[in-house]
Amino acid sequence: MMRRITGIEISEDYVKLIEVFYSRDGKVNLSKIYESPLPPTKDDGEIAQALKNIVGESRIKGRKVFLAIPEDQVVSRILDLPPMPEKDVKKIVLDELSTFKIFQEDYPVIELFKLEEKGDNIRYLVIGSPRKYLVRWIKILRQAGLQLKGVDLSPLSAFRALKNLRQDILTEKNFAFIYAGDKNTTIFFVKDGELVFLREFSSGIKDMQQKDEELNNWLGEVSGTLAYFLREGRGEISQFYVSGSTNTGYNYSELVRNLQTRLNLKVDLMSPFLNLDLPQDFAYLIENGSSYSSLIGLTLQEYENTFKVNLIPQDVREYKKDLFRFIFASLAILGIGFTAISLSLYLSTFRIDSINSIKEIKENLAIVEKSITDMAFIEVDFNKIRLEEERWSKIQNQFSQINLYKGILIILNSSGDKVKIADINYAEGDTIYLSVTTFEFSPVFSYRDSLAESGVFNDVRILNFEKSDRGILSQIKVEVKKDGN
Repeated sequence: MMRRITGIEISEDYVKLIEVFYSRDGKVNLSKIYESPLPPTKDDGEIAQALKNIVGESRIKGRKVFLAIPEDQVVSRILDLPPMPEKDVKKIVLDELSTFKIFQEDYPVIELFKLEEKGDNIRYLVIGSPRKYLVRWIKILRQAGLQLKGVDLSPLSAFRALKNLRQDILTEKNFAFIYAGDKNTTIFFVKDGELVFLREFSSGIKDMQQKDEELNNWLGEVSGTLAYFLREGRGEISQFYVSGSTNTGYNYSELVRNLQTRLNLKVDLMSPFLNLDLPQDFAYLIENGSSYSSLIGLTLQEYENTFKVNLIPQDVREYKKDLFRFIFASLAILGIGFTAISLSLYLSTFRIDSINSIKEIKENLAIVEKSITDMAFIEVDFNKIRLEEERWSKIQNQFSQINLYKGILIILNSSGDKVKIADINYAEGDTIYLSVTTFEFSPVFSYRDSLAESGVFNDVRILNFEKSDRGILSQIKVEVKKDGN
């Protein structure tokens, strides 16, 4: 049995489609490749209709697709952070991404991948896209009659194609892979077959076509990135590989020659189709398939272990599950209603027996009432116990205040030199809110751990981070133990 997978790559003015069959043994069988311009419109309905027409023209039958969104709507970068819980890593990542222009009016949907431990830090690959962009493309594809399986980004998709279809390249010790898109360029540095560094910068093929001096700027960015990587002491780079995705007919071979001259290193185009058995109609891809590396990489998404990217927002992914739960709940309510009707009929049938039972209950209540009157002396003892309970409650509150003061002393004595307490607020009960300032993230986490280990608090939690003119402002919630243990 063969499985059909479809990939769609969308730019601001064109769309590329691919259909691939995978046999049981995992062999890749290319079925169709198609590309077409998109109409110059920003109306989502017109784009959806155009996409529907293009899919029809391509004769691609698969309606479950993986999508690569326009490169200017997604951000990827490397972030080095000290070891910390994943929830704290996500807080810092969201804080970092909020500085990007595309996230000024919307929060990011993020994917986070741990690359390696580097000294005392952990290196992460961070990918993010504004939720409104993602939801927009999901709606457009639905209107076009397509079912979205995953949302990806073109550079990482091209790198996935290299990893899975060009094992011969992975045997090299150290190499770099450049994905040159229309507007952005991403450079991947690989050591012993594993990604260890990545950099994305705003300069692409269309920029170089429009401005002659942009080629020199682009070469300078690549050269500077290579110099930075070498300063990390990760070993020499043996070779560069280049691919991209553009519909402008750009000659990537010329870019390769310029890059080879500038870096004085071996540079080759990367075609992911080199080792595949292709039908005669697609034989041209063996040598000239570098512009389709990201496209076929989309169809490898389900076979990816390391960078399994899916930027579909979690609430959208759960939509069908929630719909199923709603239907199930509705059926359950109908069942309960049916049961209630049946029960009403049953009760009506045995109404006479119920009346007789009520008479008997009234007689029993009269007996109970007499017993309660005979036991009135118990109320006096109960009131004595209640007064004693109030007295012990007052004593407990006094101990609680002592614990609260002890907690404040711990807070003040644990801050050290790197953490400055800006404000202390008391909430209801035994909860205290602290505002502290630091110049780095790590002292905040160390301070939190110190408070948690003091044994005075039930709960110590960092609520948020905020950059200010005084450094990093953090709010911490602590809850003082009531028993003092």
